[in-house]
Amino acid sequence: MLLDFYRAVLPAGGHYCLFLLPEAQHVWADSIEDLTELTEKYQDRTGVYYGTTAFSEKSRKQVNVPTLRSLRLDIDCGAEKHERNPEGTYPSQDSGLEALLVFLHHAELRPTYVVSSGAGLHVYFCFDEDIPREQWQALAKALQQKCVAGGLLVDPTVTQDAARILRPLGALHDNGNRVKVLGQGKTTTAAKLTAKLNVPPPAPPARKYDLSINDDLIAKVEGPPSSGWKIAEQCAALKEIAASKGDVQEPQWRAMLGLVKFTVEGDELAHEWSMGHPDYDAAATQRKLDAYAAGPTTCAKFNEYTTACNDCPHKGKIKAPIVLGRMTIVEVEELPEELQPELIPPQRPTAMPWRECLPETFDVLPTADGHKLVQYITVDRDEDGGRVRERIEVPITAEIFWFSHWADAENSFDAAQVNVHKWDHREQRVKSFDIPTGLLAARTDLAKKLGEFGIQITTDKRALASMEAYAKAQFQRIKNLARRTKVLDRFGMRILDSGELVSVHGKYVIYGDGRIEEAMLGPKLREISESFAIPVPPSQTGTWDESVWDTHIMPAASDHVEFMKRNYSAPGMEKYQLAFMLGLASPLMAFATGSYTSGPTLPPNGLSVSLFEREGGRGKTTLMQCVALAYGNAVELTKDMNDQASTGNARNSLAALFGTMPVSMDEMGRSNEQAVANIISQIANGTSKSGSTKDMGLRATSRWALICLIGTNKSQREMITIAEEESSAVQYRLLELDVQNMPEFDEAQRDQFTAEWADVGNRCRGALGAALQRAICELGVPQANKLVLDCVSRASKLVGASQTGRFQYRGLGAMLAAQVLLSRMGFAMFNTTAMVEAFRAAHDAGNAYVSENVLPTNGLELLSMCLHDLRQNAVITEKQGRLFKNMREPAVALGSRGIPPKVSMRFIVETSTAYVAADDLRAWCRAKKVREVELLGPARNAGVLTPVYPSRLADPSQPTKFAATDRWNLLTGMMEDMKVLCTCYAFKVHRLAQILGPYVEQAMLDTEASNVVPMRPPKSA
Repeated sequence: MLLDFYRAVLPAGGHYCLFLLPEAQHVWADSIEDLTELTEKYQDRTGVYYGTTAFSEKSRKQVNVPTLRSLRLDIDCGAEKHERNPEGTYPSQDSGLEALLVFLHHAELRPTYVVSSGAGLHVYFCFDEDIPREQWQALAKALQQKCVAGGLLVDPTVTQDAARILRPLGALHDNGNRVKVLGQGKTTTAAKLTAKLNVPPPAPPARKYDLSINDDLIAKVEGPPSSGWKIAEQCAALKEIAASKGDVQEPQWRAMLGLVKFTVEGDELAHEWSMGHPDYDAAATQRKLDAYAAGPTTCAKFNEYTTACNDCPHKGKIKAPIVLGRMTIVEVEELPEELQPELIPPQRPTAMPWRECLPETFDVLPTADGHKLVQYITVDRDEDGGRVRERIEVPITAEIFWFSHWADAENSFDAAQVNVHKWDHREQRVKSFDIPTGLLAARTDLAKKLGEFGIQITTDKRALASMEAYAKAQFQRIKNLARRTKVLDRFGMRILDSGELVSVHGKYVIYGDGRIEEAMLGPKLREISESFAIPVPPSQTGTWDESVWDTHIMPAASDHVEFMKRNYSAPGMEKYQLAFMLGLASPLMAFATGSYTSGPTLPPNGLSVSLFEREGGRGKTTLMQCVALAYGNAVELTKDMNDQASTGNARNSLAALFGTMPVSMDEMGRSNEQAVANIISQIANGTSKSGSTKDMGLRATSRWALICLIGTNKSQREMITIAEEESSAVQYRLLELDVQNMPEFDEAQRDQFTAEWADVGNRCRGALGAALQRAICELGVPQANKLVLDCVSRASKLVGASQTGRFQYRGLGAMLAAQVLLSRMGFAMFNTTAMVEAFRAAHDAGNAYVSENVLPTNGLELLSMCLHDLRQNAVITEKQGRLFKNMREPAVALGSRGIPPKVSMRFIVETSTAYVAADDLRAWCRAKKVREVELLGPARNAGVLTPVYPSRLADPSQPTKFAATDRWNLLTGMMEDMKVLCTCYAFKVHRLAQILGPYVEQAMLDTEASNVVPMRPPKSA
């Protein structure tokens, strides 16, 4: 184990060492095998350390470190160290290990070894080959910065010290613990780690003196190439050296090397002008050429070693002889191909995110404070001896930006947009924003817009033109490569112009073949797009291939599924299982009517599912968050939407923007009853109210097809009844689940749930919903419609629903279709039969509630209700009574209540006739918001409405043709008669009872009963 560890961590060759304390002595070994034997020799004593690299000399100094093979981190842990340094250490090894695992997950790093040092932790990242110390130092610095940014507490001196010592495996700590491996992974490559850590390219050597703070942003002119022979024609000092073939003083010869190195002839000419010296050595000469790092030798330097400069005609006019050799355009063109200068240099290799995104002639160069974007341009100008060509480096901006993707205009009210990526040097990350492509036509407008996002153009007079050229070249680069889907109106399932079925999941577009790409979103969608998520790794291109499903999305979706099974599979949880699956199945509502076949416009459709508990604390909000987690941020997608938190327009807008995504509205019990009825009705209708534009045109309404989950401590059915007692239509648009008696978690279960939720709620955002939507997209439009329609048909039969229940059984059909697709993926969570039974029970309970509490639509039932409501102001007598001079048989009011102060109805038992004051019947109709004709028409046709005076029937052969009202005295034949006539209707209650049931007449005869009467026949009737 120790030998394998050393081979993974240490370079393949060199001198290796142990360091012993308290002796402060190094013990050296010439091979890894010898080092292993030495380590095992000292394994039973404390104070043993090993050098973490190999040395070129037997001296443990950084200058003696040519190569290294691993990066390492030292994490200090323990109560004593933490007490002394709480800001830089962890209180225990367990807490340090937990912090390390979190850091590695977010940084997407995989170490080769995680080692217990006895008290703390050592973490090694091993390469598959040795790398130079300079490259290692850049990686070590980047790793240290990554730790600081990620909040991991490490010892920075260990991370960046190339000659560091650490305890080896098996070593004995002062506390008696031995150093051991806690976890082992694979080696990596320096290139992969460079990309992971975003290691910047090496900066050019710093000047001894910084003469200009603006040098990075000043245009640099690079003249035409120079010829050594041409310089020698005009420079006496160089001509002297050339003539003697280098047989001059050593300092003067070195000055020649420093000049000829920068000519087109280069090293070859330098050797030619050196071989005349008796001590000429080709290898030594080449080493001096390679080591020369300054600029071309100056005139002042030559003047120190020769008198040839005294009479130079250029003295005081030039600084260096190099300018005397500038070649004309003709001379350059006559050079051999291998000596032809490259006017536009190749772009620098880099691991930064803009790699492969820069058009030709543009590059990003490192500066003292970060980077700069430059353009190389060439210009020709006249000079003595002919025209020369110069290269100019134009600095554009110190903020690096590039184009990622674009989307065309959708209609005449829209504009094409391009997505811009900007590198934030301070935060070391990419930021993005959208701009209209029309700005590319006006450089000043473009510069102003870029300035709004922190991209400032330099003051160079050519910078504005170069910026415009750069932006246009960027757009041409992506025009055919990165055209994206543009979405202005809503999220969810969508049919593209090509007929392909996709899903817009926040900023992501999911395709059936597994591709994912970032969409160009409209302003309203951009505001809420971050609430939806998919667990995919960062991508500079904004695209992901099919492999991301296996590596990221499906594992996270599986974890979400297992979490639901662990916590919601217990007996009694069927209502929560049903609610979860209905919410998850929301995207399938688009296909519940079979009419979604093209374009973005959805067939309007929806269902509200109410989770109702009066006391609270039964977990309805948590269940709603579990649904929301399938599509993104559980907290952001589950908010209070009552009247105190939002408006009716806001609720409509939310549904319109979500499209087919599930909507969650919590705490709706604190809303106005009419507002509740309105939103439930509109969710089912799948569209917002129509409106007019300023010029009196008709504004297009938004559409949706989704499931809306409602959390409430008041029954939504009761609230609807208060708002709209006269209609049952809204009631059928709601499925209410009473979760008051759901099983409760005990304290241990709650703690376990909370711990799991903290993990799943972060890792699994959007994964399960994305998996379901991809499965739908894979089906394609025809098959998606067929699957859901078949399931809707099956659902209607399972619950025995009529047309009035269509909203409910469409929701059940969508859920059954989701079960089919989840089963194919191995993600089925709950028993379908049990959920269908829970649905049927809720459906039947809703029908019973409507039957007992909502105004009927049958005209005779409405009449029965009216008669019973007027009973409190009724006089009931056995006979009509007679008060003639020769016959006095007065009628007497039955019961103990006698005659009420206001009389609205007289019921005569003998004839089973109810005489009703027309004004009071009309008042009842107005209060119930029904039309009078809705009662009288059916009553006339059924023979319930009868003439007040039968003798006045105009045509006995047509018994339904008579005046509905007549003047009549409601107290006629009674001693209390005040001789007052009023307009009345007459109804045969016995006939009404024959049609509706005997309860109607029985209730009228019960003179002592309360005024609370059934609105429907008793169930046993």
